[in-house]
Amino acid sequence: MIAEYMASGLLAAGVMTDLLRRRVPNQLVLLGLITGCYLCICRDGIPMGISLFLKDAFWPTLLLFPFYLLGAIGAGDVKLISALSAMTGGYRSRDLILISFLIGAILALIRLIKERQLFFRSGRVLAHLVHCILSRKISKYEPCKESELYVPFTVCIWIAYFLPNFWRGQFEKRKHCRL
Repeated sequence: MIAEYMASGLLAAGVMTDLLRRRVPNQLVLLGLITGCYLCICRDGIPMGISLFLKDAFWPTLLLFPFYLLGAIGAGDVKLISALSAMTGGYRSRDLILISFLIGAILALIRLIKERQLFFRSGRVLAHLVHCILSRKISKYEPCKESELYVPFTVCIWIAYFLPNFWRGQFEKRKHCRL
């Protein structure tokens, strides 16, 4: 339970710095990784704790690295998810990543529709994907400009982190209600 509270604090700090500066500081991620390593060692002992820490911290990085190369998410987002995975255990990370991307897609779609940019931007993304396939090279997608259409991915991570807890809490309340 303490790991959940610590991860919540790390995530809140990451969201705030991303909203204010459009970046997640490396010092914050390092603090999360050190905390994750400490928690793993306390929970499972030195050899097993270090092994689990390395697995939990690095598999999200390996999974998300191609999305970073494509420009879909920032390096700070990748590192923040890795730190959260190290702190809370890798079992939550898969769902966190999937729900974050789903929320990000929904928020981006809403933003594109609201700004009347959906077809124009979709065409550019499709052309970029075709270019990557034909050239057999992954290249970073460059948006039209540093735009007002920016959706901070840390906000998507934050929503995805707390949504299952809220959902589970609501389900438990209904389960115990008597009619």
